[in-house]
Amino acid sequence: MQTKTLRQHILWIGIGNAISKIIMFAASIFVANKLLEEGNGAVCSAFVIVNYLYLLVFSGVETVATRDTAGVDAKTLKGFTGELLLIRSIAAVLLFVFTWIAGSYIPGLTGRMVQLYALSIIPQAFNLVNLYYGVEWSWPVGIYFVGGRIIYLSILILTVSGIADAKWVPLAFGAAIFAENLFLLILWLKKNGAAVYKGFGKFFLKRWEAALPVTFCIAFLVMHENSAGVILRFTKGESAAGIYYASYRLVFVAISLTLLLSYIYLSRISSLIKNNPEEVKSFFKKSCLIALGGGLLLSVCGTFLAKPAVNLLYKSQYAESGVLLTIAVWQMCIAPVRVLAFQTINAFHAQVKMLKLIIPCVIISIIAVLAGINYYGLPGAVYGTIVGEIIVMTALLAFSLRLISRNKPLGGQAPIDH
Repeated sequence: MQTKTLRQHILWIGIGNAISKIIMFAASIFVANKLLEEGNGAVCSAFVIVNYLYLLVFSGVETVATRDTAGVDAKTLKGFTGELLLIRSIAAVLLFVFTWIAGSYIPGLTGRMVQLYALSIIPQAFNLVNLYYGVEWSWPVGIYFVGGRIIYLSILILTVSGIADAKWVPLAFGAAIFAENLFLLILWLKKNGAAVYKGFGKFFLKRWEAALPVTFCIAFLVMHENSAGVILRFTKGESAAGIYYASYRLVFVAISLTLLLSYIYLSRISSLIKNNPEEVKSFFKKSCLIALGGGLLLSVCGTFLAKPAVNLLYKSQYAESGVLLTIAVWQMCIAPVRVLAFQTINAFHAQVKMLKLIIPCVIISIIAVLAGINYYGLPGAVYGTIVGEIIVMTALLAFSLRLISRNKPLGGQAPIDH
């Protein structure tokens, strides 16, 4: 792919994603101010729990889908689509049932919100966005990001006026997921179709077994990112969690934007490893420098703007969130490099070794969060998260540099022919 095409790809997805994050940020502020800290804490805690379960099931599949669809012929792509829809449908049904039951065991409003968020898992059965990343078909993804978020915010504005309307937050989210995924599904099937070929089982298992270590890697990383909010919910209550999530929302937006753009990076670096290995090192270093520079700029600006922004956007109940945000913004300086290092390791098919590296790092991160909360309360939760981020980023960056210096995939490319 030419540099111009890569830039267009990044531009479409980057602009669409940025607009969607602005809309989601506005939606989160709206929800926080309408539900106040207790209701906001319950809704955010429920979302984190369901989102974690979703990533635990689907993240590896999505990474493999992006990586293995790059550069394949039309017939293979059609069969790959059929496989992906099959595995996502089975997984979505099982995950919905599990999440609904799990929600019944969680006390208070959080448990009821978990069950309602579980409904948003059903339309994930036909989420094909990672196929678009893989073939670098970008303009529909930009529309997908913006359109779904507009639907979400519109429903919130029409239905939510107080904590009694909390149920509409997960229901609006589910409606948006359904609409945006249906849009991509119709467009994709019209152009590429889907099929399940005879004898696909042999290749199905061989291809998708690579998703398991990726799934576990992402599951542990999400545990690192979200442990502070969950621990606060169950140790300090929904109000404390609401204050924390109000401060973390901006940081989450920046990190999730990096994560989604990293799928473009994954597609590109996977192609370079196969076709132009001599360019991998310079591409990796350039990408990391851009990520680090952008993250540093956001962190510095965020430090000065955190308190005024919180005072402007949130009600007075969230005043403490401004203090937390002045600390939390420094995670934005570190996380983008960690995300790129993670995708680089995926491109080299080194997921199993990465998992062995991530597990002890995340355990240390959670211990840091627990210690921080114990000694410093809410600010300690943020300190612990940043300490964990530094540890995880350093480990993944060192490992990715080792792989690049050798420049040879560990596991080999999964077969893609039927």
